[in-house]
Amino acid sequence: MKITYWSDYACPYCYIGEKRLETAISELGLENDIDIEMRAFELDPKERSLFRITNNNENTLVRFMFYRFNPNVTNNYAWILKKNFNDSEYGYLVFVLYVVNSVHVLFIPARDIIRPSNDAMILNIFESRDYEGKKSAPEWGINLNYGIINFLIAHYEAK
Repeated sequence: MKITYWSDYACPYCYIGEKRLETAISELGLENDIDIEMRAFELDPKERSLFRITNNNENTLVRFMFYRFNPNVTNNYAWILKKNFNDSEYGYLVFVLYVVNSVHVLFIPARDIIRPSNDAMILNIFESRDYEGKKSAPEWGINLNYGIINFLIAHYEAK
């Protein structure tokens, strides 16, 4: 059986729901019979995720995104709506990534997400989805697994 669910990692109620789902699956002894796919969903992206950083008298608009990597899920994918993030307005996506017992703050330039280089690794990480003819809104996405996480940390983590 496959279960796909959407969750906002900054929402405590979503976290409680996820833990209850994991507990129920464990109590039923179905850990090996259920494939869980988690999708990130921002409940209110404008309220808590937009900031302006000033460095050397230069202002840069950044958007924060929080994601908790779930190693029990086969397809970790974080996304942000295209209408809420573009490289002409924003300098960086500050991607706060929770991985098991650690937290990583990644400063990803908007251009790397929106216009990724031809580097094969980068092309496997950042995605553009337009969903033409569907109800979903266009989005920028970040595919996540342990290899990609190590790459992101090495290239974008705040020092």
